[in-house]
Amino acid sequence: AEYMGELDPEDADLTFVEAAKFPRPFVTSVLWELTARHVQLALRNQKAMMARVMQAVSTSLIFGALYWQLGLGQNGWRDRLGLFFLSCIFNLFAGMQSTTTIFLADLGVYRRESHEGLYSPPTYLLAKVLSDLPIQAGLALLFATPLYFMAGLVVDVDKFFLFALICFLCAFLGSTIGLALAAATRDADATNALAPAVLIPSVLLSGYLLRIESVTIVLRWIRHISMMKYAFLALSISELQDLRFHCTPSEADGGQCPVPDGEFVLRSIGARRDGGIGFDIGILWVMLAGIMLFALLGLYGARRATKKH
Repeated sequence: AEYMGELDPEDADLTFVEAAKFPRPFVTSVLWELTARHVQLALRNQKAMMARVMQAVSTSLIFGALYWQLGLGQNGWRDRLGLFFLSCIFNLFAGMQSTTTIFLADLGVYRRESHEGLYSPPTYLLAKVLSDLPIQAGLALLFATPLYFMAGLVVDVDKFFLFALICFLCAFLGSTIGLALAAATRDADATNALAPAVLIPSVLLSGYLLRIESVTIVLRWIRHISMMKYAFLALSISELQDLRFHCTPSEADGGQCPVPDGEFVLRSIGARRDGGIGFDIGILWVMLAGIMLFALLGLYGARRATKKH
């Protein structure tokens, strides 16, 4: 992510001086003003926002063209897993990139205003989350809608919105990770350097690239904290659990298709080992809460660094 530079403290529309007019007990008023400031900061660069919209739409169209109308042959399950894997990765990295850029631009203002007691780090984090929710949800929907129907996934309202929800959760997790790293390092280069080290293990142990049996037993525990794993498995279960695959006579083995149905695939990737869709989504929310805690610690660290100076 390219660092946009520190926000101009003299920009009256984006600073938080007006918040000082609110008495201390009116936390909701301060939270509202700060949330509005975050939304304005995210939207003021129209070129950047348009680029994010185009990124979501164009990537969706490219993926949809590559995975156009997936069939139910013996390779249909493999193509679907590849699509789900790429969808999770895209939203995870896209969410992280945008938040890192915006937060580092606002970092100088946050340091000064939190040091002066205009608001606390928890209030800032909550405002950041509230302002980011509708933006990430909108981008996730823009990504999910064309792709879902171009790829020919199961036509079902619940399954479609589950697909959009998982895309949103991946983007929101990436956004929160980006905020935590940026708050901890307070440097764009350091954040970009650390991001792969944080995300790659989760990607590798998602259940798609590596079978868990092939991973050394010393490292297998990492799969339990792999956000990619739970997002990928939730999408896989939703799509595959009711599908049946067909095969040609030359592909049949003893009159049976090598991969008869979606349940066969789900068992082979260990999707039923830990729980169902509800369990996977619940774990993603728990992980989101945990990452927010790390982001909060980073915000406290940034404020303490201001006091030392």
